[in-house]
Amino acid sequence: MSVGGEVTEVIVQDERVYIDTDDKGDKCAIFVEKDENSIQVKPKDIVWWQGHRAFWTTKDRETVVERTLIRRGTSGVSRPE
Repeated sequence: MSVGGEVTEVIVQDERVYIDTDDKGDKCAIFVEKDENSIQVKPKDIVWWQGHRAFWTTKDRETVVERTLIRRGTSGVSRPE
C-alpha cells in the first residue's frame, strides 16, 4: 500500500475530503478534515501522508505550495457514494 502520490480524484463532503492517489500504479485513498486548504486539492497535485498528517503540494499551478492536511482515519479507504 502506498503512502500517497499523484492525486487522481477529490470528493468534498460535509465534514471531510476524500483524496485518491496513484504512485506508479499503486493506488491508495484517505480522508482529510475539510478546511480552507483541503478543498483546494486538485487532480495532478501530490499528496502523501505519515501518521495523522498529510502533506499536499500543488503541481498544476505557477508556484509550488506545500500545506499540511489533517487525516481522518486510516489509509486505503473506499470511495464514498
